Amino acid sequence: MSTFNFNNEVKIKNKGNVNFGDVYINTTKCLEKIEKFQDELTDFANELKQAGYISEAKEIEDICDTFEEVETIMGNASQDVDLEEVMDKGRLTKIKQFIKDMTDENSDLYQKTVKLRERTKKVLNIYNEIAKLIPALPQVPDVFLGKKECC
Repeated sequence: MSTFNFNNEVKIKNKGNVNFGDVYINTTKCLEKIEKFQDELTDFANELKQAGYISEAKEIEDICDTFEEVETIMGNASQDVDLEEVMDKGRLTKIKQFIKDMTDENSDLYQKTVKLRERTKKVLNIYNEIAKLIPALPQVPDVFLGKKECC
């Protein structure tokens, strides 16, 4: 079973077909990054609203709420918590779709936020810091973060 031990570092044990090996997560660091990510998402949603992109701002706010759920579960746990509870299929699906939409040039969200690319890169960079700490989350390729040239 995958478990979190909330003493500051977490050991995730293998379960099912996914084999991460022994992975340790610093929960304090992870919660700090999630909070920073939520702040950036809130600022991003506000900028989208100011630009008139209300539905896109709502999509960003929904992702912020999803990470609020993760933060609440992790922050309120007094003992081990099942990793699948923290990153259940619904949350993981929302996060994956958000990352896909933010990096797919054909998606509506990408098209409407193209003017806010620097903000988008900042949001995705912070997200990647979280994804490096939680192995179930997909990482955004560096090319979308302006760190590497494509092709």
